[in-house]
Amino acid sequence: MGNHEAWYNHFVEENPYLEEYLPERLFRIENRGYKWYPYGELFKVEGSKLYAYHGGHYTSVNHSRITVQNLGCNVIYGHTHDCQRSVMQHISGVHIAQSMGCLCKVQKDFLKGRKVNWTHNVGIIDFFEDGWFNLIVLDIHNGMTTWNNQIIRGNNGIRRNNKKSKRNK
Repeated sequence: MGNHEAWYNHFVEENPYLEEYLPERLFRIENRGYKWYPYGELFKVEGSKLYAYHGGHYTSVNHSRITVQNLGCNVIYGHTHDCQRSVMQHISGVHIAQSMGCLCKVQKDFLKGRKVNWTHNVGIIDFFEDGWFNLIVLDIHNGMTTWNNQIIRGNNGIRRNNKKSKRNK
């Protein structure tokens, strides 16, 4: 659960007769096959050495650095809506914090035209047998990203790229 869903919880706490508006009920998360984690709770991803949570404990220009420094574990999160990565050596080894960007509309009415550094991203994670992982963050541009030299459109369409990308030239 993120901070937006936590607002629903606060609303229901103040108006207990509206219990059906608790986000875990309203959005039917578990009915859809997902596990519900309370706001701020870290959880292990697939039993690996990677944790995930909504984020929001540490917000600043260098939030990924502060996150990895203070949590002392590998973690992905999204609260800040931008894409940022920091790597830090701890006594227990190297740890990574990765802010994953967002998938929401970047220009919001409440921003009143203010420019933001929000980015659209999606991630692919592969896991090694020892629990380590490979996290690949893909940028989304105009509803599209690329993977394996293919353009992937947000409408689930994949177009083969007949031209080699610049990195392959």
